[in-house]
Amino acid sequence: MSLLTPKVSLYLKQVTFSEQEGSYQRLFEMVFPGFWDELGHAKEAQFRTRRYSGDLQGISLDRGQYYTICSNNSGDDRGCLANELGAYRASSENSKPVIVDCAVEHHLSSISDIPIMCAPQTFWLFIEDPDFEWMSAIAGADGAYAVFPPYIAILASYSVNLVELKNVFDLRLPNTQKWIIRTLNKCGATLNTHDHRTAWADLLAALYNTNLGGRFTTDFIGALARNMGAEGLIYPSARCNSFVKIENGLVVDWYGFNFVDYRKARRISQDVTYKFRADEFNKPWDQLLVEYLADPTLDGSWRINGIEQSHKQYFESGRHLGTQSGNYGEKEYAVPENRFNIGEVLANVQIPIDAGQGFRFEAGRHSDLMSDTIPI
Repeated sequence: MSLLTPKVSLYLKQVTFSEQEGSYQRLFEMVFPGFWDELGHAKEAQFRTRRYSGDLQGISLDRGQYYTICSNNSGDDRGCLANELGAYRASSENSKPVIVDCAVEHHLSSISDIPIMCAPQTFWLFIEDPDFEWMSAIAGADGAYAVFPPYIAILASYSVNLVELKNVFDLRLPNTQKWIIRTLNKCGATLNTHDHRTAWADLLAALYNTNLGGRFTTDFIGALARNMGAEGLIYPSARCNSFVKIENGLVVDWYGFNFVDYRKARRISQDVTYKFRADEFNKPWDQLLVEYLADPTLDGSWRINGIEQSHKQYFESGRHLGTQSGNYGEKEYAVPENRFNIGEVLANVQIPIDAGQGFRFEAGRHSDLMSDTIPI
């Protein structure tokens, strides 16, 4: 018996900073320092845990095993990658970076009055630079850039690949969500199993935790998925107003979901230590709502509001996420009180054969009005 979707085809999108070397790497280091260590290298496992890595013992996955999910090979993820990248921005009020993805329609419409060219699988990084202080960072670089006072803009690239996967753990699916809720409750959580909408809204508070590396709930879910033999996990981006639309049990549309690839991941121990912090399910931002569709044929559809607006306000205040406790591998979660063997957890929790797996994508069907809002 398995919760895993047996076969999935996904368009996966990723920006690889090493590919920008020789052009604008120095600029990326300055604008998005959360990606880089003090030596100028992309941050790898030893610097912090990673969301849904599944390893509670400090050995995280490589940065290159994370992707956003697109609707097609053009790279249209509706701005998810831009939101993810923006989370690593510096605290400086001078740069105010704006990412314009050439595959995202509403990004292009926001700069319709700027005479700029777009190429496939590229994005423009706009940096406010009224005194041209940032120009030194691109001096001598061989990449494309443009000047639109008070902005400078540089062109960077990303990759999009169609990947065939087996045995994927998909958090878009209602029955997968319900199984996770039951499993977490058996390990000490107190999520409401009689009202799935309320329980899922409470769990989203942990999944949307602001830390760049997630926290114990996301790691625990990753540990379960990896020990079930999952090749990867689909999860909501903590930087997006994610939504999923389900019609008669099938995912027909979504926004703001990522994929973590476990296929090349090293084995992790089934004997891991886990505990729920008192604030594990506290809401990460002040103004968040989870909305549901009332139509029974669309049962399981939901949308979260307030994530992108909260990030925007937070960054505009001059702060950055790297200042929050728990980032970069800090041992915020010391002295766990309970020990769980992941193998025993999986053996003692019923896993349904049919978790309602499967999806079809139908573009442009995400505009339905939601009803029944639940504040986190």
